[in-house]
Amino acid sequence: GDVYKRQEYMGMSVLIRFLKRQNVPHEGSTSTAELTPADLTRRIEGRDREARMNAIRQVLMNYNEGRHTTWALIPLVKILGKADYHEQKLIYSVISIIPQTEVILLAAGTLYRELHVNGNICGRSGLLACLSTILNRALADCYHDKIASMLRISGDPCERKKLAAVFTKCFMVDPTIVPGHIEKLTSFIEAESDDSALVALLAAFNEAIKSETPLNLTLKPLFRRLTETRNQRVQISLIKIFNKLMDQEPRLKAKMGQHFVDLLVKTRKKEVEYELCRTLLHYFDEYPSFYSAAAVRIISYLESPDKNIIWLGYKLLEIHLSKDLSMFAESYPELQMIFPKRTLK
Repeated sequence: GDVYKRQEYMGMSVLIRFLKRQNVPHEGSTSTAELTPADLTRRIEGRDREARMNAIRQVLMNYNEGRHTTWALIPLVKILGKADYHEQKLIYSVISIIPQTEVILLAAGTLYRELHVNGNICGRSGLLACLSTILNRALADCYHDKIASMLRISGDPCERKKLAAVFTKCFMVDPTIVPGHIEKLTSFIEAESDDSALVALLAAFNEAIKSETPLNLTLKPLFRRLTETRNQRVQISLIKIFNKLMDQEPRLKAKMGQHFVDLLVKTRKKEVEYELCRTLLHYFDEYPSFYSAAAVRIISYLESPDKNIIWLGYKLLEIHLSKDLSMFAESYPELQMIFPKRTLK
């Protein structure tokens, strides 16, 4: 607390140097600060739990100070199976931040086994967070089926959210697995009851549709979610997904226009309204009734006392003018009343 009173902001490395100058010991520093990698390895592999925890903390400290720490990955992977939850949290942190592909591949079997046998949901969550960071194409090939089966049976929303994040990373590093999972993913979206987990699943779907492989998509669950949900994060995620789908399949515009206009009339949330206006202005210039529903709202954005809302109005006006320059002549008297002459130019 006293440190931050004297210095408004400091990064991790600055904080470490500051504490060393002040001779303020961090937890475990008295026993491990000057140990060599060989000494730390012996402590990590030893039976003394407290010494082991302090040694792992020292590895993290060494990494933050820019020292070589990849040597620690192999002993840490060795003890992962017998470590308790608190030790596993530290080990997953080390594995996540120290890039070493060969060692990660060696750890694949241990991590996969932990997904099967670890009964502690917090421990599994830590492992899933680690996987979402380190996953590469080889690991995605090992894990994607297991992640899909866990998503189907998991009863914990927090765990499903982390599983969806791993699924997203699988699609990112290996798009070839998308066709085999897109139908399952759609069913997960349809069945999901928790909004946070649903947003994570929609992020996975958004990544999946980037695949260049033709996909057999069932969009009814997404339509239903868009019309029924009241959560703005879910609504915005769905609107962005439909934007991407309309880029890929322009014929979808005819089906989506009225849905977007109806939602625009109903919503009272400015973030959702902006996304809908942006979508209607960008994609529906060939449909005058849909397009005008968004265009008439631009002035209300520009008249807002909130500078952030005015900035969004500028962005909508920019899209509108790129589609229809005649609108500027029609709206010029109103715009003159809102802005000084120099700002309007």
